[in-house]
Amino acid sequence: LLTQSENPRVAIDQIIAEMEEGLAGARRSATTAAGNADRLFAEIQAHRQQADQWSERARESLKARQDDEARLSLLRKRETDDLIAGLVQQHHAAEATREHLATMQRALEARLAEALRRRSAMEHGVPAADHPT
Repeated sequence: LLTQSENPRVAIDQIIAEMEEGLAGARRSATTAAGNADRLFAEIQAHRQQADQWSERARESLKARQDDEARLSLLRKRETDDLIAGLVQQHHAAEATREHLATMQRALEARLAEALRRRSAMEHGVPAADHPT
């Protein structure tokens, strides 16, 4: 693009501005993905505690010979376990998204660094052919 441009310095400034804007968006997306993964993890932990409480209630109900209460507690525990299973799948997907977006962010940062080096070389009069990419 720079070799085809009438004014390569203006062109590289525009390219860098667009890259910085894209990188800012990538950072926002990565932050959002990390927050989602963290929120899901916390939700899983809370539901695991709740499942443990339902198990304890079932044991207590059995000791007190309250079979109906014990069955109800075990039913609630199973429902909570099913919910946890779904949340775990969502958490795995959120972690994969977090990793993917972090990788994309690092790639954009590397490209931006390369463009900034090229601009610096241009400002110092180093021809593009002499500047390593």
